[in-house]
Amino acid sequence: MKQKAFGPDDDHHSLEQIGRQIAEKCGGLPLMANALGQVMSELRTVRAWEDIRDAKVDLGLREQHQKKTLESLMLSYYYMKPDFKMCFTYLAAFPKGFIMDGN
Repeated sequence: MKQKAFGPDDDHHSLEQIGRQIAEKCGGLPLMANALGQVMSELRTVRAWEDIRDAKVDLGLREQHQKKTLESLMLSYYYMKPDFKMCFTYLAAFPKGFIMDGN
């Protein structure tokens, strides 16, 4: 997540502690760390990262593992650039394994 958020040469000590707290929300799942790291790379202010850290997303799920996973993924969707959101929403309409014709 740190490499995704800061890149190889960036150094932002003021955001590191908040970043660690956000990383805890990922529960060790690389997909969530990657998605949130991308969002964090575009929003490099203390306030933006605190908003991500403090955001609560209630999806009405019963199983705690599923709930935490989807909450974190929803955070990355919420902070996604509008053109990416449009593309993501469009592609979500297709069933898993659907093969698109390139023509």
